[in-house]
Amino acid sequence: MPADPELLRAARRELSLPLCAIGGITPANAPPLLEAGADLLAVIQGLFGQPNVREAAARFQALFR
Repeated sequence: MPADPELLRAARRELSLPLCAIGGITPANAPPLLEAGADLLAVIQGLFGQPNVREAAARFQALFR
């Protein structure tokens, strides 16, 4: 199941440990996950499945600035 902002919000209310979103993460759907409480993003296809890994990594890195 892809990462879900509502699940992250519920986890953030209940847990005081770092939360990692995993599953179908892209630069387009990552911002709502971070806003919902994700501290980390676990990304494989969204990074290594892209034609230019360096550019893909830069797009993800920019989300944490």
